Amino acid sequence: MRTQKPVFHLTAIAVALSAMALLHACSSSTDPGEGPGAINLQFVPAALDLGQGRAGTIEIRNLGDRAVGPIGLSPGYVSRDGGPVAGARLEIVPSEIATLNPGSSASLSVSLEFETSLQSGAYETFLEALLAGESIESLAISFTVAAPPPSGTGLTLAITGGPASPRQGDVVDYEAEVRNSSGALVTDSSLTWSVTPGSAGLMTSAGRFVGYAPGSARVIAQASDAADTLDISIGARSGAAAGGFSVAGRGAVTERFTSDLWVHGSYVYTGTWSCRPTCGDRLYAWDITLPSTPQLTDSVVVDARTVNDVKVRSDGAIAVITHEGSSDARNGVTLLDLSDPAHPLPITRFTLGLESGVHNVWIEGDYVYIVLDGRGNGMRVLASSDADNPTVVATFYA
Repeated sequence: MRTQKPVFHLTAIAVALSAMALLHACSSSTDPGEGPGAINLQFVPAALDLGQGRAGTIEIRNLGDRAVGPIGLSPGYVSRDGGPVAGARLEIVPSEIATLNPGSSASLSVSLEFETSLQSGAYETFLEALLAGESIESLAISFTVAAPPPSGTGLTLAITGGPASPRQGDVVDYEAEVRNSSGALVTDSSLTWSVTPGSAGLMTSAGRFVGYAPGSARVIAQASDAADTLDISIGARSGAAAGGFSVAGRGAVTERFTSDLWVHGSYVYTGTWSCRPTCGDRLYAWDITLPSTPQLTDSVVVDARTVNDVKVRSDGAIAVITHEGSSDARNGVTLLDLSDPAHPLPITRFTLGLESGVHNVWIEGDYVYIVLDGRGNGMRVLASSDADNPTVVATFYA
């Protein structure tokens, strides 16, 4: 058996099977006042002009040398000619980023919501990135409202295809027909699509839509002075829980949030993320021989603020965990010896080429498959036959 390396034991924490089942946000949270390095967040593009559009996409990038978060995204008021405009607002999805590691970026969807019609002209608003309530970076956003088109274009528009009851998470397509005063189809019209409220889902310029959450929304198609709307009801996903579930046991982990988990035999291994107030720097091992009373048996501490993924090899001998937000900005993976499944032992930490962050990982036989996060781009294949000295044997770029 491998010589035991230092492992941290916890003795006064109740165990939560419900906490283990929590779906995680695969990122950590960093107190902006902690850790070395400078904070350098940047919106790309530096200014966003939506023109006459109602929605757009931007990126926020971490150009500093430390992980930061949670990053709040706060839209400012809409103004015209220097004065605020009532009934107009900017919506951001997501409204918060749990963490952003060095070199990583996150995509944000912005959309404009109008409770009433707006006068024609140029409008401005802005978006702020906040850390602990302090503005770190801001983005100027502008858009225009066109004057009403001249009457008598003779165009008519009708939404002709697309479901009235799409299911949450499904990608669906909407279609519309534009005809001239003679009733002939117009194929070169400037047809635009939008959805309101913008938080209901993502609508592309081609009429492709995916709903974010159950609820009511309105699909809008417009071409010149012609428009049509379709009221839709986004339904919840169903089928996976058709038989229902019953809770076998409960507990609570109060000082850290639970991230990913993996079950092997009578043991469950769970990662951690964010700061609650203690940060996500460890993997927990639980004995679920008696599901009604799951028992915490041990923990493994790593230099990280997120342990966002864990996988166990099919024979149960070795596990791999991913970690991000380390003090030296060396993100990567750690291999664990599970000779005693109740007490995992660290074998080695591997970070070369994984500094951008690891989004997901899988272990099969003597190989570890690592999907990179942020700017890492692609996948690395790690040979683990010599677990003390793993090596990259293949690289794939997306």
